[in-house]
Amino acid sequence: MRIGLTLIGVLAASLSMAATIAVTTPTVDSFLSRSNTVSFVLTGAVAQVTVSATAVSVTDPSVSITVSNRFTPTGNATLNGSLNLSFAAGLIQGPYTLQVTATEPGNFYNTPAPINVTVDTLNPKFIDFNPISGGFIRANVPITARFEETNMKEWRVRVDGAVFANNT
Repeated sequence: MRIGLTLIGVLAASLSMAATIAVTTPTVDSFLSRSNTVSFVLTGAVAQVTVSATAVSVTDPSVSITVSNRFTPTGNATLNGSLNLSFAAGLIQGPYTLQVTATEPGNFYNTPAPINVTVDTLNPKFIDFNPISGGFIRANVPITARFEETNMKEWRVRVDGAVFANNT
């Protein structure tokens, strides 16, 4: 009986030390390029914490990228941190699953749900555009562009560094 109560006491003490990690970026269905930031918030940390982020290709699970770093919490046991996650230009593009974990000696962390992302490491390729760069124009000139990009999120028209409102 005493052994059972002791085990319950030890379990309760270990659960009271539980800490959490929450991933703030990227979010589900985000597009990741060559250079990315994985941001997170740790609460309940008491010592140095190792945070790891692993991106695994859904198409070919043998392709994965892992980054990790050690973080020391502030006095209030809360830490806002980030990891730099980079993909090589020739890496398989498409759907990936991102898993972020935290480990700390003597402390237990939750395991956040995997985050589904799309990796796109190719820059858009401009095929044709008008007017040509460095050209001079008079009056109203239509601005046209043709390019190759499978994952177009947004685009902007700039003239002398200024963005045209609504790309018109």
